[in-house]
Amino acid sequence: MKSILRTLGRLNTKALASIILAILLSGSVLLYAKAEGVSGYNGQKIYNDSLVPYSYVYNNIEKIYGTDAKNAYINGVITGDYTQFRTAIGDWRPTNQLAGVNVKPDGSDYTNNPVGIAQAYEATAYRLFGKYGTVADLFAYAAQYGYDLNDTSKYNEFTLNVTLWKTIPMPAKKTAPVSQPATKTASAASNSKVEALKSYKGNTAEFNAYYYYMNYPDLQTAIGADGKALLKHYNEFGKAEGRVASKSIK
Repeated sequence: MKSILRTLGRLNTKALASIILAILLSGSVLLYAKAEGVSGYNGQKIYNDSLVPYSYVYNNIEKIYGTDAKNAYINGVITGDYTQFRTAIGDWRPTNQLAGVNVKPDGSDYTNNPVGIAQAYEATAYRLFGKYGTVADLFAYAAQYGYDLNDTSKYNEFTLNVTLWKTIPMPAKKTAPVSQPATKTASAASNSKVEALKSYKGNTAEFNAYYYYMNYPDLQTAIGADGKALLKHYNEFGKAEGRVASKSIK
């Protein structure tokens, strides 16, 4: 009987530790319900869903590091690769460790805590793979062990099994990527989809999908030659960011 009670006591302690550590490790991911029909990291949905409640993070990044850095960070949220952003600001730590970024308008400071879903994934990828790790690396590694990290409970379980219980081995840290020649802006002559943007039915005097695409390499990566998606981005974000969509800025 005493041995049974001791066993139950150990289980309860372990369960309590799991709950506490899940909260500490996952941050706001605990508030994120599983996205139906999603397999792999869905950064565009995360960005769209978090734009309003998470806007102070983007605003702080712009205030501290400038508009280009903010746009690079947004691209990182969408793609899961923060290399461009970290290179731009000269600091390779995840954003939850950058002073002044996680400060809300009311003055509350959440530095060293992931206050958004994107930051939680970013911080976990950094912890497991090092400064060159991406969220795609995190999702791919978890998938090897049967975990879909879009599911909150699976995310918590995976991070605990890797970092605390050690039932899943820590992955090797990623090394610096091999330097590649700078990617050139896509040429309309070599890409029929880009060429088709010139005649996109949604083009107006204010917005031209072709120019919007050609002017911004970050949109080429995050959205691609999709006139409808480019127009949606311009209406929802581009105008406010001062982006040019009616003529070439090159």
